[in-house]
Amino acid sequence: MPREHGSWALLIAPLLAGLIAAGGGAPGPLALLFAAALSAFLFRPALLDALGGPPSSFLKPALFGALAAAAFAPLLLVDRLWSLLVLAVPAAAALTLNVRWMRGRRAFSWLNEVSGVLVLCLGAPAAFDAARGRLDASAWTAWALCALFFVGPVFFVKLAALQHRAAAGAAAPAAVSRLARASLAFHAAAFAAVAA
Repeated sequence: MPREHGSWALLIAPLLAGLIAAGGGAPGPLALLFAAALSAFLFRPALLDALGGPPSSFLKPALFGALAAAAFAPLLLVDRLWSLLVLAVPAAAALTLNVRWMRGRRAFSWLNEVSGVLVLCLGAPAAFDAARGRLDASAWTAWALCALFFVGPVFFVKLAALQHRAAAGAAAPAAVSRLARASLAFHAAAFAAVAA
């Protein structure tokens, strides 16, 4: 299972946001998309656990990968939702980078965390596409709103960790102040974007 705090919310909330933005849709394609997303979501931690292990440890990631492909294929071949590939390609690239960063002990880097949020938020336009059969401005608006919402906690967690290190004398108070200002600027910009 994924170990990152809030990762389940990052999977489910964008999918639901896209479904709501689309105003509902046919249950068949939506069920397939949700199954593909869940299987792909569980593939990553299974792969991370298997890397460096015996060949038999790759059974779980192979199973999740096969389930994701089995759910995704009908969306392309039967429902003709080829536009989902616009979302699947960056998701696969981000997965590759994430696995590399996780193995390189850079799991908590800004780039890794924010790219993970941005990719999981692609669930919103994917659900919109599965429901409506197209990607339009509403699908991308749902993605942007989810991304703005879920990037905010990255600032909070980084700031809380830095404050803890500063209290222990391992970080400079100036760094805490800079990050607090950056967090405030991000949240103000996000609020303005949502209001607009």
